[in-house]
Amino acid sequence: MKIGVIGLGNMGSAIALRLHDQGFNVYVWNRTKSKADQIARGRKIVVEETIKKLIEDTEAAIVMVSDDKAFREIFYAPQGILESIKEEYIVVNSSTTTPMLSIELWEKLRSRKAYLIEAPVLGGPNAARKGELVILVGGPKRIALKLNEVFKALGEQVYVSERIGDAMVVKLAFNALLISNLQLLSEILGLVESWDIDTNILKQVLDKTIFKPLIDKYYTRLLSEEYPVSFKLMLAAKDLEYARRTAEEKYQPTPIISTAATTYRIASLYGFGGEDYSRISLFLRRRRKWPMPKESTQ
Repeated sequence: MKIGVIGLGNMGSAIALRLHDQGFNVYVWNRTKSKADQIARGRKIVVEETIKKLIEDTEAAIVMVSDDKAFREIFYAPQGILESIKEEYIVVNSSTTTPMLSIELWEKLRSRKAYLIEAPVLGGPNAARKGELVILVGGPKRIALKLNEVFKALGEQVYVSERIGDAMVVKLAFNALLISNLQLLSEILGLVESWDIDTNILKQVLDKTIFKPLIDKYYTRLLSEEYPVSFKLMLAAKDLEYARRTAEEKYQPTPIISTAATTYRIASLYGFGGEDYSRISLFLRRRRKWPMPKESTQ
């Protein structure tokens, strides 16, 4: 299958490389072309000059961009996705967006006799490179089945629903649960430290409870002064805000998610936005001198 990948951040790049390694014909486009050239170097990955050309050369494209705004920009732009789309083409939304955006895009694509499939993923770049993602698939099953081999190469599939929007709701629910829990774990580490208690004592206690998997995965990461970026804190803030908006769309209160969204947004303003989302621990535990906040550009 000739598959396109639009957006070559950490996740998009990892997905493109994994599909290439699994024998797919991969075509890529990125707003900054040098990033596309970099991952294609020495590999049989085709770097396209435009989205229009990528769509001409492929049967489906996985879109992995940062947010609703970035997706709309490439979707509605001259020679963007909508203007370039052809009948029966499949646009795969693997970005973490609002479900409302997916529904909007689905309606626009169906008016051109093309399709949207939702396929947000659980797992980071390392999981993508190893084919160990969990892919939440949503949309018409007969269309999703055409992508079965692509999804199998990337990891394990969970088919959520025929209804567009549902897979993205589940992804936001998962992210909100994980990201909010990192904030809570950071707070309790700070609480214990503030009383000069060794955090290893807390770890010993949590190891004997249902929280053991969480503490095993994140204890060292949260206490580390430095950690390589796997998932930017500013994107965690965005996902929490999207979860809040998605709940609000159905008049569902989300007080904990809303509070976490505010905390992560403030941490971003204080300069943590480009760092790994586990740095919320440094922010809450005041383990680093805070710079003055900058005006939000979001």
